[in-house]
Amino acid sequence: MLQAICNAYCGDNYGSTDFSVLENVRDAILRMTYYWYNFMPLSRGSAAVGFVVLLSLFLAANMEFSGQILKGVQVDWEAILNFEPNAFVDSVKSWLYPSLKVSTSWKDYPDVSSTFATTGSVVAALSSYDD
Repeated sequence: MLQAICNAYCGDNYGSTDFSVLENVRDAILRMTYYWYNFMPLSRGSAAVGFVVLLSLFLAANMEFSGQILKGVQVDWEAILNFEPNAFVDSVKSWLYPSLKVSTSWKDYPDVSSTFATTGSVVAALSSYDD
């Protein structure tokens, strides 16, 4: 599963915006999410964190999720109640994939290291709040 992601970024597919080329990457992201959700109860993980990572991986692969989770669907329970990753992929991709669109807008944002040059500035940004 991670091999497909690695191949996409180390091979000829790097930076691709062709959904057919990225099919293995999409499936690999969902399989990795499946394992996260099934390991989550043992590690005190959060379903929200798992979904944010899923969206982040899609975004890093030039795919942006522009839809919503279906009403009555909880992605973590879809993973927990399916006994194998491919069943989870099949159940989620029916509503998730049509909501994915090619997007490279994240490339327009400044690099984190240029915005926060020191560890102290990162900590300050993460710990600031309004009184």
